[in-house]
Amino acid sequence: MPDSFHSSEPARNEQLRMSSRAARARKRGFCIVVHDPSPEGLVRFLVFRTVKGSRDWPTLIGSGTRDDARAARAAAERMVARAAGAT
Repeated sequence: MPDSFHSSEPARNEQLRMSSRAARARKRGFCIVVHDPSPEGLVRFLVFRTVKGSRDWPTLIGSGTRDDARAARAAAERMVARAAGAT
């Protein structure tokens, strides 16, 4: 799967790669990252605001954990909806 973040600086892309497996999706100028479950069974999600064509780092606007991947994706999508409505 290609990286969700792009930069002209290869070192930046290396720093943004994740060591664990994660699903990433772009939605309305946001990037949603949902990690695989931890050994404790919790699924971590992160939501970043991205600017197309910008060389700036993506901005983390929120994160959290849920009991399963479906709940984590739903929580991330709600966070995107709230943030998109606020812009």
